[in-house]
Amino acid sequence: MRLLFAAALAALALPVSATPPAPLTPPASADTTEVPAQLTREARSFSLNRLLIPVEGIAPDDLKDSFTSPRSGGRVHRSIDIMAPRGTPVLAVADGEIVRRTRNRLGGITLYLRSADGSHDFYYAHLSRYADGMSVGTEVRQGDVIGYVGTTGNARAPHLHFQVLRRDGSRGRGSPVNPYPLLRRSELHTDRETVRG
Repeated sequence: MRLLFAAALAALALPVSATPPAPLTPPASADTTEVPAQLTREARSFSLNRLLIPVEGIAPDDLKDSFTSPRSGGRVHRSIDIMAPRGTPVLAVADGEIVRRTRNRLGGITLYLRSADGSHDFYYAHLSRYADGMSVGTEVRQGDVIGYVGTTGNARAPHLHFQVLRRDGSRGRGSPVNPYPLLRRSELHTDRETVRG
């Protein structure tokens, strides 16, 4: 122990150099190649695992999987319905751009949001109205209010009909992806107490 203490005192007594140490430079053999563009794109790419639950105040446990539920005329749902009081804010699930707004017999007041990387569309239906400023070409951030829950179209009770579509180059709107497991495991949702009605 005394030997360690003596060594520590001796180290403190060493003279301090007046010149700063030389800056560290990478050796000549260091790899200075740039990160390939493909890796950069992948790092910025959109992730379905980071979707926000699209209705304010709804927690993962409030969701029900209705993706494969039968509908009239032999149809299959291919979406989920998120029940909420009329007028509850509907939120952008991800950053993106409003690419389409429609009114039709089945969906009522609807809106399509395209993900920022263009890989997916999100379809919102049965809105009571659009949020102010939501027109085609509007860029939105995840969590922005884009509309309000309603009963337009063939809805009997207030809810949001929410669909995820993978844009795979096929004709039509794209391939449906079940949003239930994506939203169910989401940690991104608004606090139940912030619901406005």
